Amino acid sequence: MKEDKDQKEILKERKDEDEEKLSKDEMNLAEYPITLLSRRPPKGTKTIEYTDWISIEGEKKPLKWIVTGSDKFGLPVGGDQDLYVGIMEVWRENGFKDRVIPIGSTYQMLKRMGLPDDKQNYVRFKSALDRLTSMRIISENAFWDKENQCYLSRRNFPIFEDYYLVEKYRKNEKTAPLPFGYIRAGEFFYQSVKNGNLKEIDLRFYLSLPTPLTKRLYRYLDKKRYNKSNFSIELFKFAKKIGLMAGSLEKYYPSKLKQILDPAFDELKMKGFLKGYDYRKTADGRSEKILFSFSQLPRKAYSVGDEEYKVTGLIEDIVDITGANHSKPWYAKAIKILGPETASSYVYLALSLTRDAHHKGEIKTTKDQFFISTFKRLCQENGFSLA
Repeated sequence: MKEDKDQKEILKERKDEDEEKLSKDEMNLAEYPITLLSRRPPKGTKTIEYTDWISIEGEKKPLKWIVTGSDKFGLPVGGDQDLYVGIMEVWRENGFKDRVIPIGSTYQMLKRMGLPDDKQNYVRFKSALDRLTSMRIISENAFWDKENQCYLSRRNFPIFEDYYLVEKYRKNEKTAPLPFGYIRAGEFFYQSVKNGNLKEIDLRFYLSLPTPLTKRLYRYLDKKRYNKSNFSIELFKFAKKIGLMAGSLEKYYPSKLKQILDPAFDELKMKGFLKGYDYRKTADGRSEKILFSFSQLPRKAYSVGDEEYKVTGLIEDIVDITGANHSKPWYAKAIKILGPETASSYVYLALSLTRDAHHKGEIKTTKDQFFISTFKRLCQENGFSLA
């Protein structure tokens, strides 16, 4: 009887995993950056800043979005984006009815964020809470007020004001059980959420993405694809808007930006979110723009549990560049050692470097051998062994 019940529960879980899990993302925070995309801030970087111009009632006005962190905890970093998304999911489940959000145990939040339940991630979780609750945003003609249908001239506000974790102890326990906690949203941010300034986000798809950059691209581009099949934006403007290379962006040539962005674009293309992307000169010929074409998400392309599909997709993308069908067994073995989610980021970065080296005539052997050696090097530099 118990076995039948367990089997039914397993089947239900598998059915649930095949379905979309639609959460919510605040529109302004999808439009503008709230975290760095690196593990730590570049040296000397204390703010994330996006500036532009906007026309309001026919008048050209400056647009500013500035994110600051505390001296003690610093700016939010790449992985903190997952915590923000996880908190929004808990808040959605509670109907956005209150500023105080019951985030539950650290274990539960790590599970929502798709992270292992280990000591390192417990420390990262608490550090992320400190960064998110000490962060402030200064917005000038950037924050859209849905209720009044206007851009607010200037606001200085936090997303989350404070949090508290409650340790519960029981008799005869050698270790403390997991903390249960709450986080409080800032009043201004709460009003924006309460007024429905939200968009849907496919949480399962988001969690299936391998890097903070790919996840940020998905959140931003998913907002832009509403009722559109195409979207274009100037290259450097795009890089600043997603929060890429804060504090050092101006040092990079377009070719360097493409090298950073292409692996993430290729990942979104492989998973069926992007139909394609292309770089083109702007009308004045002074810079470049990116043209995105969107496609509907095929469920199979981002099913978290469909390992073989992901492995096959990665192999085909590699062969498209290297042309080395004979190396498919090695590709498959390497991807399975790392797992397709981890492997994909290194695969696409190695492919981007291979493509770039080929165009420059720098490959002395074959594209296949260059790719394999580059892939191995990237894995070793990040602590992964393919032995």
